Amino acid sequence: MNEPIALILLAAGQSARFGGDKLAFRIEGVPLLSRALRLYGTGALKERIGTRVLVLNPERKAFLAEAEAHGFAVVWNDRPEDGQARSIRLGIEAAVPKRPTGLLFSVADQPYLGAKTVERLMDVFQSDPTRIVAPAANGRRGNPVLFPSAYADELKRLLGDTGGNVVIRAHADRLTVIETAERELQDIDVRTEEMR
Repeated sequence: MNEPIALILLAAGQSARFGGDKLAFRIEGVPLLSRALRLYGTGALKERIGTRVLVLNPERKAFLAEAEAHGFAVVWNDRPEDGQARSIRLGIEAAVPKRPTGLLFSVADQPYLGAKTVERLMDVFQSDPTRIVAPAANGRRGNPVLFPSAYADELKRLLGDTGGNVVIRAHADRLTVIETAERELQDIDVRTEEMR
């Protein structure tokens, strides 16, 4: 029997632009990665997601116990310098043996992403599991993105610092976009003056 949806949480980046350990950086008192683990490992999302995979840089072992407590299988990306494609591939290899119908890719640096938005993505996907589903705000698409598992092999063939956008562009006719608040799609890539 297939699982409905597997989550692949990508958190193996080197935080080069941020200038420090971004995943440990606190927003409203909670580290960025902890916020993501809680989002997907508690409440309604915990019940709706089957396998939860965290792709993590080995330098971030401090988060291992928390990830496991929230039901995540941790996969170590020991070559984060190879780019995002390697994390995607490692995540898929951990999730696909459970035969999910969908692969939900999320990132750990969206502190304001809400469970309701993720649930809406899942609702749309489950109404037609052949569609790629992504959120957008004011015409700008963001994360997380939910792919049918049929795209797993194509995603695994990505190279370097390439993400799922390549696959989305190749199948633009299969994309469904849901509108959400711009704040929810905000990712923390650089440290602004108010964060210093």
